Amino acid sequence: MPDTDPGVPLSHYVANHPTAGVRFTCEACQASHDVPVADVVARLRARGLGDEQTGIRAVASFAERPCQRCGAMRWSTRPAFKVE
Repeated sequence: MPDTDPGVPLSHYVANHPTAGVRFTCEACQASHDVPVADVVARLRARGLGDEQTGIRAVASFAERPCQRCGAMRWSTRPAFKVE
């Protein structure tokens, strides 16, 4: 059975971890890249797909670009905390 837990809402990271990002990891080759949470929220809103209440794990299903390394479209997402 697939995991349907959307994860912690993006608003949590905006409010409590302002320097956090969303780490997109390719499930095919494990390449990853980070995008600031505020940018992810802005992109979701612009596309009419969600807002700051969207769960961080659910963001993976909205990715529209293939992996730059292998071309796959199998993403997972999780928080990426910036170490200061």
